[in-house]
Formats: sequence, structure tokens, C-alpha cells
Amino acid sequence: MILLGTLVLKNQHFLHSGHLDDDQFRALNSIRICRTTFAAGVVYGCDNCEITNFVYHSCGNRFCPNCQNHKTSLWLHRQKERLLACNYFMITLTVPAELRRIPRRTRKQFFEAFFKTSADAIKELTYDRLGGTPGMVGVLHTNSRTLGYHPHIHYIVPAIVINKGENTVKKITKKYFLHQQALANLFRGKLLSKLTRANIQFPKHLYGIKWQVDCDLKGNGASALEYLSRYLVKGVVSQNALSYTQDGNICLNYIESKTKIHKSKEFTETNFLKTLANHVLPKGFRRIREYGFLAPAAKKTLTKIQLIYHATPPIEPKPQAPKVLCKCCKKPMKILIHKVHEEWYIRVIGARPPPYEHQ
Repeated sequence: MILLGTLVLKNQHFLHSGHLDDDQFRALNSIRICRTTFAAGVVYGCDNCEITNFVYHSCGNRFCPNCQNHKTSLWLHRQKERLLACNYFMITLTVPAELRRIPRRTRKQFFEAFFKTSADAIKELTYDRLGGTPGMVGVLHTNSRTLGYHPHIHYIVPAIVINKGENTVKKITKKYFLHQQALANLFRGKLLSKLTRANIQFPKHLYGIKWQVDCDLKGNGASALEYLSRYLVKGVVSQNALSYTQDGNICLNYIESKTKIHKSKEFTETNFLKTLANHVLPKGFRRIREYGFLAPAAKKTLTKIQLIYHATPPIEPKPQAPKVLCKCCKKPMKILIHKVHEEWYIRVIGARPPPYEHQ
């Protein structure tokens, strides 16, 4: 396993090369200092054993593979509480290769247009074909399994539509939700029109080619939520999937989506960091969005739908934040001092803090 923080520290010439924008530099530098001596820490104490422990601060950056595990668990728990007694579909919308060459400086505008037009296309076609408005949870991913730049949005959509004008709720019992090509054509027109208004350049032949949209039945939705949670707020690559080759290059191990065969891809260290930095999202951009009766402001509507269809979401305890346990008695330790530097701890306590054990 390759620790990304160590890799960035080893290649600081790339970090300070001037080729990174502010968001990319901030993300990689956060990974470099995350839970290391470069960051401050917290002093914990045990009431039973009267010993102390020093824990380094995490960086908290959403791009860091060491952080956000608890937030992922909380998101998955919240989504499971909102499960409905119906089929669930995963609608995946991608864009042609020509739109993947849009300069990074306009990516925030592009991603906003991508979310806006894809959601509008789904809602418009659902109302036209099914007579109601859906509830959706959308998550933007920018990478393929080989870390290629491949922006796409996954929407988890329960097979239920509501019509507020007629005050009706309808469950879709068929294993089919929306016509994929009709949705692709509608999405294509909306997105290209939006990009034109935003003065984002693209080849005009994109109006005449076939775009890719998938709409797959995912059963009760739990499996689709589990899939999304694995890639939700963590970094784009798992450190467990990385290793060094005999030549000193980085080997990325992955499973091909179609064949399910284990494969690998090699990078030089600099090329790997360059590829990784390409997936840093613009500051302030929300990669997770909720619509319709799954939106935060529609809690009452969702509760009514759950009551109508006798939905019984799994009763699971809310995930608790990880606790620092005493190595002697194994009981939770209490925070004594916030924001302490390692040098102070060593000088006062007379012992070096234990290194962080990466998961």
C-alpha cells in the first residue's frame, strides 16, 4: 500500500511546480500534512490509568483518502432511513469525450450546467411520460476506474412519482422507468444550450451524435446506495489499490467494470500525482444534490409517501464518531487540550507521539 501523504511529501517539486491551481494545491498539500508531524494535534487523557495520548489532526479535506469516513457512514445511514417500499433505478449520464477537454478554469460552470440540465431532463421526461415528479439523489464522479477524466452523474431514483396539482402518488411497478435514448436526446439539447449561453466553446457536431445514458434497475436501492457511499466523499482512489513496481513506478489495481477481471495500470510518480490532481473539484462546488421529495425541504412529503406504502426502513443506530481508546484499559479517553504541536507534547510529556496508523 502506498500512502499518498508520503508520496506528495516525496514529490514536493511537483507540488510547488506552479502547474497547480489553488484548489489542486490546497488538496494535495492537505494530504501531505494530514495526521503527520506537520499538523497540530489533540492531547487525550484517561481518568482510570492517568496516562495521556497525542493524536494528530486530520486535514478534513474532502479529497483526502484518510478523512471523511464518518461523514460517509452518516450519509449512508440517512439515506437508508429514507428508503421506500419500491424498486430503485440508477440513472447514469455521461458526456462525449469532446466535452472532457473543457479547460479547468471553466469546470465549475460546466459541472453546474451538467447537474442543472441532467436533473431538469429527468424531471421533465418523468412528468411527460409518467405524469409526476420524481425524487432523486445525484452524485458527480469525475474519474473512471483507471483514473481517466470521465465526468458522469449517478442519480438514485425510487420508482415513485408525485403530482402535486392532482394530489396523487403513483408507484411504478414495471422494471422500466425512462427511455434511455429519449432522455439522452433531451439532456443533450439542454446541456449544449446551457453551455452556449455560458459562452463555453464546444464542437457543433455534438448536436448530431448519440449520447450515452443508462437507466438500470437496482432492486430495493440499498445496493445502489452502498455503491455510491464507497465513492461518495472519499478521495478518488483507495490507497489499498496502490503499490510500487520493481521499476519504482506506481501500480494501480482495479476491476474492469464489464468483464470483472482484475487489471492494473502503471504511472510514474509525477504522472500519478498529475492525474490525481485533475480530479480535484472546484472550491464550493457541491457534488451531492437531492431533488423532489428527497430534497431536504420535503421531509413531510417523504414521510407521507412512507406511510402510504408502509415503508419500513431498517432500524440501525446512528454511526458514532470514532473514539480514542486507552491502550491500557480500552476505555474512551477525554480531550484535555486542543491544538497542541508535537514539539510541546514531547517537551512536556517526555515521549514522542505514536505514528498514525492508516486504515
